[in-house]
Amino acid sequence: MKYDYVIFDLDGTLVDTSPDINASINFILDKLNLPKSSLEQCKSYVGSGLKKTLSNALDDRNYKYNEEQLEILYKDFFAYYKENPIDYSKPYDGALSLLNKLKDKGLFVSVISNKEDNLARFVLSNMFNNFKFNSIWGIKDDGIKKPDPIGYLWTKEKLNIKDDSKVLFIGDSKVDRQFALNSKLDYRLVTWGFVPKEVLSNLDGNSRLVDSYKDLEKELL
Repeated sequence: MKYDYVIFDLDGTLVDTSPDINASINFILDKLNLPKSSLEQCKSYVGSGLKKTLSNALDDRNYKYNEEQLEILYKDFFAYYKENPIDYSKPYDGALSLLNKLKDKGLFVSVISNKEDNLARFVLSNMFNNFKFNSIWGIKDDGIKKPDPIGYLWTKEKLNIKDDSKVLFIGDSKVDRQFALNSKLDYRLVTWGFVPKEVLSNLDGNSRLVDSYKDLEKELL
């Protein structure tokens, strides 16, 4: 096998978390008497952490705020989401099957997410029946996130990775692509996530796009 390590993004790659994130966005928008967010709009807001998701939704409605006001709104948003992170979220078809097959073949399976660390771990544990990922990295208190390579540097040290060419990163967005480039990793972008296929195609053509977990399985195993 070409790869010994497979690292996944979470939102839009392993799990469709958009319904619960959108419910949290609308919780805030309702308080501000602003138009609700649709699921498709929500998907366009996600990718750079939950605070940026919220600010994207506010910006899209031309709502004016300063940093202090955003922080207050974000605390309410995050509190709501933290209480309701998996009401409607679900793993993508074929995700758990592939994770188990990768582990059975002896590959290391990890996650690097722009979701807060504890929340990422909670979602993954509940979505994948306590599947034992070799490592999980989410945003820490310092707020550093993808596309900064810090998540990979942490993972590399934790798993004692010696050869970056043996690592494949799988995500669903421009941010994930840039993260892979910054980390000097080979990568694939899935077309079932939050970013339309035609947008992803404009980045690298179709050579790095994957349309299903079955296709990913064929390449990896």
